[in-house]
Amino acid sequence: MSATGDFDRWLRAIFRSSQTRRNAQELASRVDALQRELAAARADQDAAVAQTAANNEVTRRDLATMREHDIEKVREALAESMLRQARLAQRIDRLAPEMPAGAIEWTALAFAEKFRGSVDEIEVRLQVYLPDILAARARTANAIVIDVGCGRGDWLDVLRRNGVDAIGIDESPQVVEICVTAGLNARVGNAMAALRSQPDASAAAITAFHIVEHMPYAAVAALIMEAHRVVRPGGVLMIETPNCENLVVGANTFWLDPTHVRPYPLALLEFMISQAGFDVLDIKRLHPNQAMIDAERMQDLPENLLTLVAGPQDGAIIAMRKGD
Repeated sequence: MSATGDFDRWLRAIFRSSQTRRNAQELASRVDALQRELAAARADQDAAVAQTAANNEVTRRDLATMREHDIEKVREALAESMLRQARLAQRIDRLAPEMPAGAIEWTALAFAEKFRGSVDEIEVRLQVYLPDILAARARTANAIVIDVGCGRGDWLDVLRRNGVDAIGIDESPQVVEICVTAGLNARVGNAMAALRSQPDASAAAITAFHIVEHMPYAAVAALIMEAHRVVRPGGVLMIETPNCENLVVGANTFWLDPTHVRPYPLALLEFMISQAGFDVLDIKRLHPNQAMIDAERMQDLPENLLTLVAGPQDGAIIAMRKGD
């Protein structure tokens, strides 16, 4: 197979991914427009109530004494506004239909099996984080580790085999059942709800491997801030995510998972984590595409270009909560 042919296929993959993103952006723009129209309808409703009160020179306390005719006019205005809102909401729902029942369940597990790697492969990769976890445990009197989005339990198993007390949280009953069957400590739950239920300064570490890319910006910011409350001084937050500095990841493989919301560049995560009060200890760029790097047809590429297309496919931030 020629290098030119491979490069052409790569360009076509990028084009298809770009087209998909353009379609998604167009859909998002339509939804945003409808939501703005919905907000305007609600504003019209508020204005109608306020104008009626002003025309009749009444205060909010006096609304109960308005003449029946005036009250009926307010009711008609409210009914019309509510009908408009309902119609707009239906249009938005049609543009963004819900996933079929169970679809996210099979998507998450099947994706991990097909694209993330085997259990043995992932557990070998995760060994790189053990020194930071053990150091954080030593600084926090061996407090618990909380793994949000634990999936099938790869990281929980690594921690158990190294004597680390840990609990996993995942929204998928299917993967939690896999963890429990393997004797791991895991439960079904939402990541934010689970963290909010924890006492202040109660954990040695919060770990989140390949979770944030499934969440919008505001939710990730809230997760980081809540993690800062939950970990003890000296404890750590670990986040691993696809590394979109790699062009193939950013333009193609990231979008293989239909539940991904957006990529998070490492520079952005570093900024968010620092703003929440953590000290960033390390930024890791991991798992280059070694097969592509070793391919004979790639040997003539300049090193910087080779890094862009075959460099680290994952990135991680390790940050410590400062002492109070």
